[in-house]
Amino acid sequence: MIVIPRKQYTPTPQGRTLPKGLGWVWWKGSLFIECPSGHRAAFDLSPNGHQVAADGTISPSAVCPETGCTFHEFVRLADWTPEPPPEDA
Repeated sequence: MIVIPRKQYTPTPQGRTLPKGLGWVWWKGSLFIECPSGHRAAFDLSPNGHQVAADGTISPSAVCPETGCTFHEFVRLADWTPEPPPEDA
């Protein structure tokens, strides 16, 4: 299992941006994970989708949907919060 760090937004003149690389973030009420290759994907947290335990462990495993990407890991989200902060809702 790997631990995925929480990303922090950086303010820019055009709004805000995220650093590239492995990490997770809430964005507009959805959970997004970026794989080490830089592909971002939203994760469905509905009852039929992925589940996140209180400690941030995701089940089932996280798979990058990008064609040709081999990222497929059991992961735990560092600094997990079950609800997006108000600015990211």
